[in-house]
Amino acid sequence: MHKPLMLLTIAATLGALAAPAFAMSEGEYRSEKDRLAQAYSAERVNCDSLSGAAKRDCDAKIREQKKIAEDKLEASYKESGAGRGESRKP
Repeated sequence: MHKPLMLLTIAATLGALAAPAFAMSEGEYRSEKDRLAQAYSAERVNCDSLSGAAKRDCDAKIREQKKIAEDKLEASYKESGAGRGESRKP
């Protein structure tokens, strides 16, 4: 049930580790953020078949995992310099 989200989290983590080596453009950042949103929506469909406390727990877990993935994405984007609006003065 959570296999796609687990793979997404692993991919985001590996991407965050490689981010300092490769600068992330704003376009790449936005497309990755959109991909995370789509994955989140797809995982929420799995929670819709549940009810009561199980559904709330499922939704909470997915929201938490999405937040972590977005935070890692944001951090890697800022580390790359692209998110800082770098304009260095001599």
